[in-house]
Amino acid sequence: MSSISLVLPAALPQARGPAHLYFSLSPSVLMLLIFFALPMGMMIGLSFTDPASGLPSLASYQRFFTDGLSLPGIFRTVVMSLGVAVCVTLLGFPSPIIWPGLAGAPAPSSLPWHWRRSLLASFFAPMAG
Repeated sequence: MSSISLVLPAALPQARGPAHLYFSLSPSVLMLLIFFALPMGMMIGLSFTDPASGLPSLASYQRFFTDGLSLPGIFRTVVMSLGVAVCVTLLGFPSPIIWPGLAGAPAPSSLPWHWRRSLLASFFAPMAG
């Protein structure tokens, strides 16, 4: 009869602290700072300066809120976004209920085969674009 020997180290290596985790995240954090936070901060800083004189001013924000074009545009955008969110939710909510029936598994809905194929096509049509 043969035996197998297992050699274990005398002491386990010390677990590294949170500094190791921070160091491993540093390249992604650096990229976010350079390509997102820095340009965003520059644009916010420029928004508080007067384009003609370069001095700090709120004239850009005053013009934005009083020109009569910006607020209706933002209102239309918000209303359309809310409408799209509601429509997508209403259309997407039944899909987990219908989906098992499309694959042939027993499902709570018993749809005819032509409706199953149509629904299946409607689920995958946006991915084909």
